[in-house]
Amino acid sequence: RQYRTEAVTMVHLVLSELRHNLRLWLGAFIIISAAALFLTLSAGIISTGLTLRGTGQISAKDFEGIVGFAATPAALATVTTAVVITSVAQLTVSEQRRSYALWQLAGVLPRRVTGVVMRQLAVISLLAATAGVLAGWPLVSPLFDWLGARVPSLAGLDSSLSPAAAAIVVAFSVLLTLTAGLRPARAAGRTPPIVALRSPETLRGVVSAVRWIWCALLVFAGVGLSMGIQSIPLPGIGSNGFLIPFLFGCAVACAGPVVVPLVLRSWTAAFPPALSSVWFLARNGSRHRVGQSASTVVPLSLGLILVCSFMSVFTMFQQALSLTSGTPGPPVDTAGNLLIYGAPLVLATLAAAVTVFMSGRARERENALVLAAGGAPSTIV
Repeated sequence: RQYRTEAVTMVHLVLSELRHNLRLWLGAFIIISAAALFLTLSAGIISTGLTLRGTGQISAKDFEGIVGFAATPAALATVTTAVVITSVAQLTVSEQRRSYALWQLAGVLPRRVTGVVMRQLAVISLLAATAGVLAGWPLVSPLFDWLGARVPSLAGLDSSLSPAAAAIVVAFSVLLTLTAGLRPARAAGRTPPIVALRSPETLRGVVSAVRWIWCALLVFAGVGLSMGIQSIPLPGIGSNGFLIPFLFGCAVACAGPVVVPLVLRSWTAAFPPALSSVWFLARNGSRHRVGQSASTVVPLSLGLILVCSFMSVFTMFQQALSLTSGTPGPPVDTAGNLLIYGAPLVLATLAAAVTVFMSGRARERENALVLAAGGAPSTIV
């Protein structure tokens, strides 16, 4: 009977908090479903290739081309998704620190708090991933038809997303969300109530040992690729060179909780706080809620790094071909590049917008205080 009572209480906490903090969970839902949609497209293309190869309708060369076409955007989208979902999960939990503190004051054990947070993430990620797969399923066929228009041997072939591939996308999205939210969930349960109830996130960032390990591996990979690219023939540089700045960008993203406060403190120190009341409020608001600032800046920075690195490397590649052969390099394949690099950029931009939406309740309180202190609506804008 006690077990049933505790289970009912747990379900009640999970559902009531999902309803109360709908803005936060809606933002997480949008990001996870968008990520699942892009992963569904890649999974659909690969599963189609496996089906066609198994029935002998395409050659081994065509199958390798299909996998290569889908693997690059899938890999880039996965890395971006990991960064974005980690930021959103951390923001979702940090914005509810006060609620978790009140739970503990009401007698809820810390491990129960962690359990509720993980169950909330499981519920929202399962629903969002399923919605993303259902939204992406009808788009697999038009995407494969576009690929068939560029590769004559694939023209007219049927495409499909196998149920197994759809299940893998859902399971991967849920697992990625739970992995990203595990550390914030534990922190929510371990944080003493008095710490969570007092004001303040200070201008200090904390990076776990796992993040530092990933950061080091990414830096070593970037350095190694930079050194090894000298021995690659010139045509290979055009396809591999863009990965170098992307690896360094991912390393910066891993160290975001430390890097963002340092950058913020460094450049804002160049302007005096008394420059204007608006500047004072904007700077202090960003420095005070540094976790929120990092969650917004890091995903967007990663998307910009991806686009800018591709354009710079491609331009350098064209110039190198022009110098060595005397002929201009190949033109930019706008449609192909949009398919390959569009997903990470859309995810990064969407994450930046969603994090602003998720923090709306806290901003409303701050804006109300500004108005109560005599500030004008134009100051808030």
